[in-house]
Amino acid sequence: MSFRTTLREVRLERGVTQGAVARMGYVSEPMIQAVEAGRKRLTPDVLGRIARSLRCPELAVAYCRECPANLFIPPWLNRVDQHPLTVLSATVEEAQEALSAIEALHLRNKLAAADISPDDRRRLERAIDQTLDLRAACIMTAAVTCRRFGLDLWALVGRNDEKVRSRYTKEGREAA
Repeated sequence: MSFRTTLREVRLERGVTQGAVARMGYVSEPMIQAVEAGRKRLTPDVLGRIARSLRCPELAVAYCRECPANLFIPPWLNRVDQHPLTVLSATVEEAQEALSAIEALHLRNKLAAADISPDDRRRLERAIDQTLDLRAACIMTAAVTCRRFGLDLWALVGRNDEKVRSRYTKEGREAA
């Protein structure tokens, strides 16, 4: 679903006017009208203010999906039962499938495309596919459970970014 469609649906569902959304993003009401009509796009900082104000990760996901460089933001899973236990169960199932696919890989001493057989390639593609399915389930789990239980998703993502940066990046290791 496009960002403009998601914005309109969320706004109407919550009974929020275009003017109120404009004030959240520090833009004009005509700008929000133009965005919902598909004539203009919001900048990331404006989107962030609106998504945070509405506590709506669906908006962030929809916006990021439209980025031409996007490879890692999955579509919002709006046909999934959003009960926290259902989403958590689906995530566990996806994790088990990803783990099984990864365990089926036979990549010892294989460092390049020329080193792998057609069977290796199929197993590798399946492992990547399952890992990407898990990514979608994890994003949905974080969004749904944060919304349901009143947790600040943006704060949690920020803390996670700091943790990952400190563990796995050169900048993080240099600062430590």
